[in-house]
Amino acid sequence: MRRGWALVATCALIAVACGRRDIPSGGPEDRFPPFVVETMPDTFATIEPGDLSIRFRFSERISERPSGGGLRDAVVVSPEVGDLRVKHRRQGLEVSAGEGFLPDRVYRVTLLPVIRDMFGNTLVDPFDLVFSTGGEIIPNVVAGMVEDRVTGDAVPEVRVAARFSLEDDTLVHLNFSDTAGVFSLRYVPVGPFELWAWQDRNRDGELGESEPQSQVHPGEIREALDTTMAVLTLVEPDTTPARLAKVEITDSVTLAIEIDDHIEPELVQGTIVGALVVVGFDTTGVASAADSVPEDEAPAISAEEEADTTDEAISPDDLGEPAPGGTDSLALAMEADTAPVRAPPELGDTLAVHIFQENEHEVWSEHRKDSIARARELEELAEVDSAGAAAGQDATEGRGAETRQRERGRDSEEPTDSAPDFARTLSGLLIPYNTLVGVLEEPLAHGVLYELTLVGIVNIAGLGGGGGVDTLLWEWPEVEEEDDEAEEGAEEADSVPLDTLESSDSVGPADGERQDTTAQDSVPPGTLPPDTAQAVDTVASQDTLTLPEGARPPYTTDQRGGQDGAIRPSGAARAVRGANRRSGLGL
Repeated sequence: MRRGWALVATCALIAVACGRRDIPSGGPEDRFPPFVVETMPDTFATIEPGDLSIRFRFSERISERPSGGGLRDAVVVSPEVGDLRVKHRRQGLEVSAGEGFLPDRVYRVTLLPVIRDMFGNTLVDPFDLVFSTGGEIIPNVVAGMVEDRVTGDAVPEVRVAARFSLEDDTLVHLNFSDTAGVFSLRYVPVGPFELWAWQDRNRDGELGESEPQSQVHPGEIREALDTTMAVLTLVEPDTTPARLAKVEITDSVTLAIEIDDHIEPELVQGTIVGALVVVGFDTTGVASAADSVPEDEAPAISAEEEADTTDEAISPDDLGEPAPGGTDSLALAMEADTAPVRAPPELGDTLAVHIFQENEHEVWSEHRKDSIARARELEELAEVDSAGAAAGQDATEGRGAETRQRERGRDSEEPTDSAPDFARTLSGLLIPYNTLVGVLEEPLAHGVLYELTLVGIVNIAGLGGGGGVDTLLWEWPEVEEEDDEAEEGAEEADSVPLDTLESSDSVGPADGERQDTTAQDSVPPGTLPPDTAQAVDTVASQDTLTLPEGARPPYTTDQRGGQDGAIRPSGAARAVRGANRRSGLGL
């Protein structure tokens, strides 16, 4: 009985070992990728149409599991044949079409580089098998690249399709972009076609609503042996318009505006319109004299007024077009350090704001710098001419004439294109931003609550109707609190101690006596003038000091606790120092 159980266990182990398909151990490691050694039918062969199987035999045994997806995803038949079946064989793969291969067609069967051997080595390049069921094999090509609209980078593994409309038939040729984003559809028929691409994330071979896709690109193969090129741009589908997300104040005339989606950068400047309206005031802060808004001049806004202001829809026609050249005028005024004269803002006031995309603002900034430099150069030339004419010097007049001639020569020159270079996609499209820059014609005021309204935003998917409303407040500047103790310590450090004053040997002359100028021409360091020293001696001999009428004590009664108009001897030197300052002694 024991021998019987041992025999059963041995048979079970042998059966398990025979059923396993693990990589055999021992021997040299296989690092060579598989490759196709034979096809049936042969390449460029003409065969009878119908239900038949296409076979591929490899240099070694291949795995049933490609590096990505299943075996069905590893084979592409162009033009498409509907139900495609792929079977794994010991020597390779077998491909068949559910409806069979139709007559008078040129088929291209592509094995993608995801097929691998038992050691994990994959095909190096795609393999193409081209055969005909009666049609002429002509190497026409539709090729190109696939790019991402937001990043501008090439996109690999994207399904590309070209639809050809023949007399009574429609052919759809298919392929995938490679690792560099390059695609090619070979042996296509002559005639017009529609080309598009999409990222087949669920690998169902169908264009999904949520999958990145390109617009339809029309093209045409005009004659035999023709090649046409195209760049297809992928965009994430979007059904919601771009909305205003956040507004930040960069400076008194510049706003940084963030949008929750990428904006179409090819919009005509002025399509996006904005307006800034005063909707409230913050009177709790402390402002400078130039920007302060008195509490009695800051009208409060009621809940009804706020609802009427925020809920009303605003259209581009209501906002109007900002006055041309206003921002440049403000920039010139700011460069000249001349602040515009402004009345205190009132509820409902509207500030004109120019809305720029990032690239537009950079171009505008460069133009403004050039305009300011040009204006300053003209001013300098005018000053040179004026100086030469006033002095009446021939040499100066010659220099002035020379500068005027040079200026006329510059005016006759053609303007140079100094626009900065911006990042672009492979097809030359501008890389989009999700931020805007608002430039005001008037500076913001501290403590004023503004409401920004934007309309006319179009997102990168071409969906318009974007915009939104947000509020912003330029808060009062922080005022540092004065440190009374630090100031008191600094004053005491600057004062002269009483013991130094009492030991002073400088005594002023008696009435009627002639002053010895030889001894008083200079005052030694650490001593005081005679009149001041005499007054200090008097102070030192008293318990308290009564200030003269009209003098200001350094402390109030409640701070020192002394009598009315009197201070303690410890503060006497400071009182004398203050009196000397008022009398012009400067101590």
